[in-house]
Amino acid sequence: MSANQVALWYLVASVCFILALKGLSSPHTSRRGNAFGIAGMAIAVLVTLALVYSNTRNVFRYWEALRSAARSARSLRGVCR
Repeated sequence: MSANQVALWYLVASVCFILALKGLSSPHTSRRGNAFGIAGMAIAVLVTLALVYSNTRNVFRYWEALRSAARSARSLRGVCR
C-alpha cells in the first residue's frame, strides 16, 4: 500500500466519523449515524492492520538479510584463519 492510498483510506474513515457525529445528533438518524461510525472504524482498523502487516513483512526481510550477512562474516572469519 502506498502512502497516498493509506492517506485516502484514512480520509474516507474520517469522513465516515464526521457523518456519524452528524447522524447521532438526532434520534431519527441515529441508526444511519451508527452505521457510518461502524464503517469508519472498520476502514481505519483494516487499513492500520494492512499497514502494520506490510511493514512487519519488510522488517522480517531486513532481519533475514542481516542474519545472512552475519553468517557470511562468520564463515569468512573461519576462512581467513
